Amino acid sequence: MMHKTSEIRYATRCAFQNDLDRAFPNGAVCALLPVEGHRVQTRVGRVESTGRLFCSDVRPSPGNGGWDYEILIDARSGRGETAEELRVWVGALTMHSTARGLWEAPVRSDHGEMLLRLTPGAVDGGAAGPALRKAVTIAHEHELFPEGILA
Repeated sequence: MMHKTSEIRYATRCAFQNDLDRAFPNGAVCALLPVEGHRVQTRVGRVESTGRLFCSDVRPSPGNGGWDYEILIDARSGRGETAEELRVWVGALTMHSTARGLWEAPVRSDHGEMLLRLTPGAVDGGAAGPALRKAVTIAHEHELFPEGILA
């Protein structure tokens, strides 16, 4: 039996996962960009694409009463080869541009101010597709969905 706090965290994580799946049904291009002053440095940073974005954990956000979310970015090529996994804690996602489907979230990090920018699709412009999404989901199912839920 889950503890009440664990149930709330699990429900919050699953709800955020549903939001990610709706916003990025075929994967996403993920850019981690440094922020200097009030300007986002778009010429530098790290860009990955993923077949599926996962919310792997949640925690109460200090000071604002909301939640911080740990997003797992599992970058894979179309051939199913794995690349380095990236886990990043972010605040709430906000829509930055409806025309481009661009979402942003502040990164919760001790390494300076950063922004996670997400757009639907893959780095090469193509969609990740159902097979890649399923491969990424299966690879992380045991960790992310302990009850065996396969979305």
